[in-house]
Amino acid sequence: MFEQLPDFLALLNDILEAVIVIFGTAVVLYNLGRSLKDPVMRAFCALIVFVVIAYLAELMVSRTIVPASVDGFLRFQWLGIAMVPAAQFHLSDTLLSTTGALPNRRRFLVPIGYLSGLIFLGLALFSDLLVMNP
Repeated sequence: MFEQLPDFLALLNDILEAVIVIFGTAVVLYNLGRSLKDPVMRAFCALIVFVVIAYLAELMVSRTIVPASVDGFLRFQWLGIAMVPAAQFHLSDTLLSTTGALPNRRRFLVPIGYLSGLIFLGLALFSDLLVMNP
């Protein structure tokens, strides 16, 4: 009975990842069609897009038939992984700005966050420091 438990949990994980990708994509498409001018909505959609990219790549890795394509999907996953912290900070900055909090240092930290995410993305895509071939 317990020998099938890892297969069941792997299938359950794949189902949950697919649900996250589907609902995340639906939320982004719905919100972008309604309020593209709202900075909070743009920051929220950026965060959800990067989370969806990370989960989509993980789902593709678990369903990959050709082992050579795993490396490409793992490197693609770093697009989401590297940019989620910057998008979270961007969302918190826009939320604080709508409440009236002055963006003194945050004005400079949001682009620095995205720049550091791009640096990590470059390391993941073009070097073996973060992602190594198995």
